Amino acid sequence: MFLFEGAFGAVLHTGDCRLTTDCVHALPLLPHPSRQIDYIFLDCTFARCTLQFPTKHDSIRQKHLNAPAVYLVCDMLGQEDVLFEVSRASGSKIHVDKDKNPDCHYRLSHVAPEILTDDPVSTFPWYAYCEAPEASVKRRPVLTEPMRDEFGVSHVCLSMHSSREELERALGILRPR
Repeated sequence: MFLFEGAFGAVLHTGDCRLTTDCVHALPLLPHPSRQIDYIFLDCTFARCTLQFPTKHDSIRQKHLNAPAVYLVCDMLGQEDVLFEVSRASGSKIHVDKDKNPDCHYRLSHVAPEILTDDPVSTFPWYAYCEAPEASVKRRPVLTEPMRDEFGVSHVCLSMHSSREELERALGILRPR
């Protein structure tokens, strides 16, 4: 997220971000009533939809439908906190195959080494991937609870983008000119 200030005013660019109420209230510019945002550029991926997404906290704590293994797709930087929270919530470490996912393993070994294990049989089988599998292109409309697909894979919704309602709330709090 970037805040640009100059003769043109104050411009907030959220980037690719889920702008929850907690996120907005955590912005350092809010405690300064003298600071007014003139323009906001928002991530409007779901602005035209009336979808409601579970919070990150709720998604992480959803049951995994007695799945023998859980696959986590983290295809962007900035989602490491999800892996950390899943590890903490489950009480187990996460296996990232160094040979198949060297970039993901490298990033996590620097950001959160305490959640990683190199031994795939020493923990409940959580697998982190840094690229979305081809089959993930087919999306299902159920968003609020986990579901199992025809291959026995459990899917839990976790949106990294704001819902329309979250965007409206954020604008109500930030109140650009």
